[in-house]
Amino acid sequence: MNGFVSLHRKIIDWEWYTDADTFRVFIHLLMMANHAPGKVRGIQLKRGQHITSIVRISETLNITFWRVRKALERLKEGGEVIIENPANRYSLVTIVKYEDYQISEVESIKQTTLKPHSNRNKQ
Repeated sequence: MNGFVSLHRKIIDWEWYTDADTFRVFIHLLMMANHAPGKVRGIQLKRGQHITSIVRISETLNITFWRVRKALERLKEGGEVIIENPANRYSLVTIVKYEDYQISEVESIKQTTLKPHSNRNKQ
């Protein structure tokens, strides 16, 4: 895997920040989501989408099946994710506000190059 994800400090004000399971599952989904459109298992994925299952998340994060399921329910109810089951073996997870969490590479370059320099020329 390449690249990085942006995580704004305001996440500490998020209602699920202090719920370890829900926070961890959300960060995992954010890290695993496609950063660009692509095709996986014959399914066209958009930016911010990921194919997974409760079992896979459970095994990856070492959290019980039921705790992952509850965390996903909280994320769905809170409008953070949309979970579709195009097949019984996996789910298509869409992070609803993915663009709010991730700035584009172009935006990142603009922010980096447009930052004001320190006052090194002042005497």
